[in-house]
Amino acid sequence: IMEDIISVVVPIYKVERYLKSCVDSILNQTYKNLQVILVDDGSPDSCPQICDEYAKYDKRVQVIHKENGGLSDARNAGIDSASGKYITFVDSDDIIFPEMIARLYELCEKYQADLSMCQCIHGKDKDFLDFVRGRKDIGEVKEDIFENEEKLRAYLISRKIDIVIWKKLYKMELFQSLRFPKGKLHEDAFVTYILIDNADKVIVTNEVGYFYRKNPQSIMNSGFAVQKFHLIEAKLKQLRYIEEKHPKLRLYACAGVIYACNCCLEGMVLQGYFEKKAEKWIQRLYRKYTFMYIKARNIGIGGKMLALLAFVNTQLARFVFKLFNVTADVFTDLFCKI
Repeated sequence: IMEDIISVVVPIYKVERYLKSCVDSILNQTYKNLQVILVDDGSPDSCPQICDEYAKYDKRVQVIHKENGGLSDARNAGIDSASGKYITFVDSDDIIFPEMIARLYELCEKYQADLSMCQCIHGKDKDFLDFVRGRKDIGEVKEDIFENEEKLRAYLISRKIDIVIWKKLYKMELFQSLRFPKGKLHEDAFVTYILIDNADKVIVTNEVGYFYRKNPQSIMNSGFAVQKFHLIEAKLKQLRYIEEKHPKLRLYACAGVIYACNCCLEGMVLQGYFEKKAEKWIQRLYRKYTFMYIKARNIGIGGKMLALLAFVNTQLARFVFKLFNVTADVFTDLFCKI
């Protein structure tokens, strides 16, 4: 049964190379009753024209042209225009598999859940084609059901529910009084935990439905900028939320703050960034939360080492990693894992 309208929000900015493959993957979904909202966030390339062509070609497509306001603002504009029972988000340089929306919808309806989630693969275009060509049966399809406090445990501790806003389907009611923070990087980190907490049930399937394209021009793949500190800000807000509503999980929310500090310190070292005020702020956070981080489970030895070094002195942490000349990939694998 495909009676329910599902709104698909696609924020668009400077992705003319990838936009058509993204939108085509949405329009070719096996679930047909879609409202596809293409939000042109003041893109200076040919994206606005491409969006308008799709609107002429398919009546399910709705285009919003707006001044550039960033990813959060574009997503919010899409939410404001959404009329579906459910809503999902697709980044404009990514691709979704033909059955993704149908499967996520089936899961929500089957379990009467407010939120469902599939898995994704990361890579370049060749990786996507190789995956599709060599796609084999994943074996037994597993569907995990999370309710009550187990939802946040799955998010904070086991990370069976991840932080990203895409590859998930949401009941529209979850966004009734919630929007993305305008002007923030890591905007997912500001809202995902609230969505998970407010959902009555969260269903996670092991099926792959989303292809995250590694785009070197994307915001998240660009060099270090002061906006990267927004991740720490988000984790501090999450900590206050958890302390108030789920105090038993405080340890893991504290660990999340240090995880964010590790990620930012990583970026600062690799990009040669230094700012005295920011360094002092991070140093205070390491002094306050490091031992909570070390107590938490599922933390690699590298993350603990970095946190302990930074607890003593962030400059010492910087020096050690420069001394060992750790490459970006090794650094990330060792130290930016919680």
